[in-house]
Amino acid sequence: MAEEKRQETAQERRRKHEARFVALKAERASWDAHWRQLAENFRPRGSRFLTTEKNRGERRNVHIHNGTPLKSLRTLVAGMYAFITPPERKWFSVTVVDSELAELTEVKQHCEEVETLVAAQLARSNFYRVAPVMFGDLSCFGTHVTILEADDEDGMRGYPCPVGSYCLANDRRNKPATLYRQLRMTVEQLVEEFGLEACSVPARRQYEDGRFDAEVEVHHCITRNHDYEEGAVGTRGMRFVSLWWEAAASQDVAFLRESGFRTQPFIAARWDSTGEDVYGSSPAMEALGDAEKLQAAEWEKEQQLQLLRTPPMQGPASLAAKVVGLLPGDFTAVPDMVAGAKVTPAVEYDPRTLQAIMADIAQKEARIEGMLYVDLWVALQARDKQMTAREVGAIEDEKFTQLSVVNAGLSDEGLDVVVNRTIDILAARGELPQPPQALLEAGETGYKLEYISPFALAQKMQGTTGLQRLMAVVGQAAQLVPEVLDKLDVDQTVDEFARALGVTPKVVRGDDEVQALRQRRAEAQQAAQQVEEAQQAAKTAKTLAETPTQGETALRALLRTTGAKP
Repeated sequence: MAEEKRQETAQERRRKHEARFVALKAERASWDAHWRQLAENFRPRGSRFLTTEKNRGERRNVHIHNGTPLKSLRTLVAGMYAFITPPERKWFSVTVVDSELAELTEVKQHCEEVETLVAAQLARSNFYRVAPVMFGDLSCFGTHVTILEADDEDGMRGYPCPVGSYCLANDRRNKPATLYRQLRMTVEQLVEEFGLEACSVPARRQYEDGRFDAEVEVHHCITRNHDYEEGAVGTRGMRFVSLWWEAAASQDVAFLRESGFRTQPFIAARWDSTGEDVYGSSPAMEALGDAEKLQAAEWEKEQQLQLLRTPPMQGPASLAAKVVGLLPGDFTAVPDMVAGAKVTPAVEYDPRTLQAIMADIAQKEARIEGMLYVDLWVALQARDKQMTAREVGAIEDEKFTQLSVVNAGLSDEGLDVVVNRTIDILAARGELPQPPQALLEAGETGYKLEYISPFALAQKMQGTTGLQRLMAVVGQAAQLVPEVLDKLDVDQTVDEFARALGVTPKVVRGDDEVQALRQRRAEAQQAAQQVEEAQQAAKTAKTLAETPTQGETALRALLRTTGAKP
């Protein structure tokens, strides 16, 4: 009989996770220098590589002499926020995987009710404060992490993790599924979160002594549960485990808390990734070279302006010990013996040098703005303003092609997690509506997400161009050969357009409702036709009965010829 696997103690698990955290930090080290450079040039306060950097207010933008990189990144973040997750309108829809079930009216109504509940929960939470942070991290560092937890007050709350404070590891599908992070908590926060008894002896003493603001470094791990058992009670029945511990506490001390989650509770989104890389790349990485050279060029421009305003001077040696006034209204006393001596510029300055530097700066600014898609968001905002539709379309076609892959990655690793995590939290509180019978009978338990933000709709509308052209061609052909209309499924075409436009299901009927409506209409038409035929028959009979023919009515003559008794 095989020997049963020995259960690890909490202390052994903690030592194992601490060792893995150290290993993942070493693996991440090659990214740290790059992220620091990006932070210096694009987001001076967007990183935290040491927990001691918490709440530090010293100036961090000392390397910034030209704000174009910062402004361009802000424009990109504002554009993504306004066109991908706009808080004032619905930017996602919920449906089911089975396309036939998805067209049933009761399923559509159920999914729309789920959408409404999810949207209300997101609005009640701090998601719309977290979203700009997510877009900023993705645009600058290529990777973003936010933990989404159930909250007693807001229902759900997001906790963004600054780059440099966390490490990630991929699962077998090369998606980040393991998170380690470090943070500092005050003793008061520690006790409120985990309880006094769970804290280490030093932390308890600080709390009891009233040193509530003393800080403790805490480590947190969320990873797949390797001991997961379907249907098991407690943490063993959770797909993800969450472990907290004090970094400075003795390794003989267990965790502050062990808990679990049914679904992945954190966003680990990447702008773009290469192969098995854990961390992503970003447009700011592509623009970093220009951004650094831009700052150097801006500094050189300031030097040239300084030379133009106050050039180095030369004059008689007799003036060396004197204060020479070079500002308007200044007076310099000159000895009589050297009367007429004057101070002149030591070098001749060519203004074309400054012009060349400024032209170089303008080129670098334009390249940075292009790499951060500034023209795309400006074009989207100018749809109904000064730019013509042709000008906007030309920019959109080019940029949408570049951003389509990025948007797919953001949906897969970011927005899907947000909506699914929200659904899971609502389900745990028993706030989701009961699925309709059709879904229960089919065993359809999951949801499929579709995105209907202005950005997603603009992309989808590009796809409807083919449908529009097809309908135009079929319409022209039908004038010559009407039977060609049989090739076109008009009902499905309406559904496709409705999805592309993000139309609410209340406007477009489900297939079952349309079928029932058409059946009732056909039955009504058939009944009306029968009534009309009966009325016509009665009218004909009356006419025959009243029409005389050789002493008898036409009706009697007709009956006599047919052998019927009049």
